[in-house]
Amino acid sequence: MPMTDLKAYPKAMKSAWNNNGLSQGMCGSAWLVGKQWKDWEGRLAVGYAGIGIHGTPTGNRIDVLDISKDGLSSKREELSWPGVAGRFRHLTTGPDGALYVGDEAANMIYRVTPE
Repeated sequence: MPMTDLKAYPKAMKSAWNNNGLSQGMCGSAWLVGKQWKDWEGRLAVGYAGIGIHGTPTGNRIDVLDISKDGLSSKREELSWPGVAGRFRHLTTGPDGALYVGDEAANMIYRVTPE
């Protein structure tokens, strides 16, 4: 399923990325800000809830997107998330610059920092 129906909306902006053609729920996104993120500074972290329906893989996932300055393309790095199928509900950055991830299945909030 395309993210933007260019046949119905030919003047629409084309998407800069897609979800590997999967119909999988996104849970939110957050910009990674701060020098601690090194090469990932300024990139967009996007969370997905991989619950294994409609051909999607099980397990949570976070993609880190490097979106081009013109917004027309991106490079994606897929991060696997340890654990079982679940439902990320939100990603946000905190005042400390870390990425916080809410996982409904585990009833947890994870603090994610670069290595």
